Amino acid sequence: MNFDLKGVFKQYDLQAAEIAILLFPGNLHPRKALNRALKGAYVLDANQIARLAEFIGVDVNALYSPNWMSKPSKGHVLNFQNGEYFAELNTVNLTTRIFHKNTLFHTLLLSPESITLQEYFLTLNKITHE
Repeated sequence: MNFDLKGVFKQYDLQAAEIAILLFPGNLHPRKALNRALKGAYVLDANQIARLAEFIGVDVNALYSPNWMSKPSKGHVLNFQNGEYFAELNTVNLTTRIFHKNTLFHTLLLSPESITLQEYFLTLNKITHE
């Protein structure tokens, strides 16, 4: 899965000046270096991503997820949130209800075949960004 630096900035409301110094401490122009990374002209290395995750206070894997964060769940229903979108996955009948700003937006019945969480989140992203 790709690392989306712009998405991380948006999700965690990061300040460019502070993050530039964090990610490029030895660079004479850390802000320019960060701008290159944000434009995709430079790819952060594993150490930079680890420093960013530590700064934010999340596991590195959370930065690679498609921005769907686990929320408190109840019984056989798993809950995930991505910004203004909220998804409920019923693990018994494999239905998903997607809400936008607390209004039902879409209902989805998953195939009974195996599906990874990554595939599930990619499906949610496709639906919510159409």
